[in-house]
Order: sequence, then structure tokens, then C-alpha cells
Amino acid sequence: MKKIILLILLIGQNTILQAQIVKNSEGNNTILFNNTNIGIDIDKSEISFNSNNFLNSKLSSSGLIWGVDFTTKNKEGIGSIIKSSDLTPSSNLNITFGFQISNVKKMGDKINKQRTELSNEYKQINENFESKYRTIILEEIKKDKKIVLEQKESPIILDEIKNKIDSNTNICTGLFDLLSKKIKKSTDPIELKYSIKYRDLIKKTDYYKKLKQFSKKNEILNSSVKNILSNKAYMKHVFYTHGGLSNEKFNTFSSWNINDLGKSFNEVKFNGSTLGLGYNLRVGGNWIFGAKYSYQKTNNSSLLALNEYEYESVISSNNTTFTTKGKKSAYSGDYGIIYLNKIEIDALNYISINKSFLIIIDTYLRVKESNNDYLYASHTDLGLASSFFKTGGKFLGGIYLELPDIDQNIERQKVEPKYENWYNRLSFGLYAKFSFDSLSKLNF
Repeated sequence: MKKIILLILLIGQNTILQAQIVKNSEGNNTILFNNTNIGIDIDKSEISFNSNNFLNSKLSSSGLIWGVDFTTKNKEGIGSIIKSSDLTPSSNLNITFGFQISNVKKMGDKINKQRTELSNEYKQINENFESKYRTIILEEIKKDKKIVLEQKESPIILDEIKNKIDSNTNICTGLFDLLSKKIKKSTDPIELKYSIKYRDLIKKTDYYKKLKQFSKKNEILNSSVKNILSNKAYMKHVFYTHGGLSNEKFNTFSSWNINDLGKSFNEVKFNGSTLGLGYNLRVGGNWIFGAKYSYQKTNNSSLLALNEYEYESVISSNNTTFTTKGKKSAYSGDYGIIYLNKIEIDALNYISINKSFLIIIDTYLRVKESNNDYLYASHTDLGLASSFFKTGGKFLGGIYLELPDIDQNIERQKVEPKYENWYNRLSFGLYAKFSFDSLSKLNF
């Protein structure tokens, strides 16, 4: 006679999302200020890569634009790996391709040509400096390091200078900037002494004069760019298409299968897709308008509760007991595939404060129409966000005020809906990352 004993433990549960989350206080992406970015987020177990020609096409009067974004991560972050060793991998690949037209022609083309020439000049300064002075500086460092060690002092600054030279990257300009910063901030007499010595060594070379000339030309060029883009008559249109593929792998839980506990869980391999069109318009130096339509195949796993299930089965037969243990992370609730029609609209206004700070005010509208309101309720969100930057593009943070689910359609799907006045449903918060969803991520 066999005797089966089932022991079931629900030992951990994430926050259950009974209502849809319509605002992510961290945003989705950071705005692109460079041609290529690689990001690693350890907390979220995420690696991202993007590349584009948006920056190079900034002042072109017309031409093609392209961009590629790829992200792979553990969907529930590093926390779920530590807790249960379960992976819920997901990856996304998005491609943007389009065409731009602006009313800047002669001046824009001239500046782009000057930018290319300056880039080549910058490269040449560093290469020539390296070929002529690399060995001389390294020999001098070797002598100074010997003296410092004999005096039982720290040779850290000399090691930093040597490492910069060994990096083979912009030795002249990079080394000069490094030493100039050390001189301004250092309180260590040894560090200060050798920072001054090697900075002065660079200043005595003929390349330092060329470096100063380069800096002046670059400053004039940046001023010209700013004047063009702040001109009230400046107008730029961008038409683009975007598409993407996504992949997820996770478990769902339906009910306990007494005969085979492992079959209580269903392994889901989901492949999603997105396709759509977008339009951006920049008017003068302060306003950008964006609109984007997307048709998306996705699922409602983000609305389900992720639980950690630990189970144990005990089988007794002929005075012998067999014990089998298992642990699974799985989503509970009604899971399904959904199709969304999404419309996203932004109106951005740039406000400069002195020469140090920039505020971008975004008035946005988000519409999501679902083919299955039971699994994912259709809703419309309206909001206002302010993002704060330091001059040069460093994002400092932002605040938002949002009226989520204007028609209270999410609430309507509940068994006992509780409707509230619009002013009681306003949400307010801070965010550390941001994106303007209807924009093609152009560095306007």
C-alpha cells in the first residue's frame, strides 16, 4: 500500500498588482546623447546596448536616420535569483528607421563639415603628440617614481599618468585634462608637485598651442550650433517606422497536480512583437512635438503576482519512505496573450536656467486599447513631467503629476469597483530615469 502526503508551502510573494501600473517612476530608458551606449544594471540583472546615427544627423537638412536598441535581463531582477535561483529571462530588440527634413541647409552642411575637420584635427594632435613625446614622458616617470619610492612617498599620481599614456586614447588632451583637475582639487603635496610638473611639460610642447587653437575652434562651432537650433525659424520634421521583437521565458501556476507536482507549473516561452509609425516636429529652439502609433503583441505577466512555491512529496511503501522536494517561482492568476493598439503623444518645452541647468517639461498622453479587457484593461493616461539636467546633458532627476486611467476602465473590471473624482486619483512622484515614448530618441 502506498501512502502519499503532500506538503505545500507558499513562502514568498511579490506585491500583487490587482490594478495595472500605468506609471513607472523610473521611466523606461535614458535619453540618447551619444552615438553608442552600453549599460549594465546589476540590481535589475540587465545589460543594454544601443547605437544610432541620430547625433551625426542633428544638423543635416535631410537624410536617413537609424537606431538599434537591445536589452537582455532577468525579468524580476537579481532579487529573484538570490531567493530562488530561478531565472525569468527576457530580451528586447528594437529598430528605428526613418527620414528627416529640416530648413537648415547651407549653414548645417557647413557646420557638419567643420565638425568632421575638427574631429580629424583632434585625432591628429593626439597621435602626433604620442609618437613624439610618449617615450620621453615614460622615461621621466620612471626616474621620478624611483625618487618617490626612495623617499617612501606614494607614487599613485605617477602611476595614473603612466596608465593614461598606456591607454593609447587621446594622450595629449586626456592627460592635460587629468592633470589640470588634479591641480585644482589636490591637497596632497606629492600629487600636486608632479601634476604641475607634467602639465607644464605638455604646455612647453608645440602641441599645446595646437590644442588651445582646437579648443577655441570647438567653442565657436558649439556656439554656431546653438544659434541655429535656437532660431525661431528653425523647423525639423522626422518621419520614422519602428519595430521590435521580444522574448520571455517564465513559469505560470494553475493548480496543484497531486499525481505529479512538477506538472502543477507550466513553462511559458513567449515571443512578442511591435510595429508602428512615428512623427516628430521641432519648432525653434524650445519646442518638440511627437506622436507615435504602435501595434503590439504582448502578455499580461506584468500584472500577475510572482510567487515562490516550495513543495515536498512523501511516498511510503513497504516500510520505506521516499521524499522529493522542489522549488519554483511562478506567476499566479489568469495569464494570456494580448494585442494592444497604442497611441503616444508628447509636447516638450525646453527652459534654460542661467547657463548651468536645463528643464524639459513634457505634457503627455498615453492611449492603450486592448483586445481583451479582462486580461489587460484598455486605458488612457494624461500627465505632466519635468526633467532636470545639468548643462552638458547629465540627468539629475524628475517629477511627474499624472491622471491615470482617465475613464476608470481598469477600476470597472473589478468585482466591486470604487469610482473616485479625478482630483482624488492624481498621482505624484519622482523618477530617476526617463523616456519620451513618442519621440524617436533623437538628440534634437
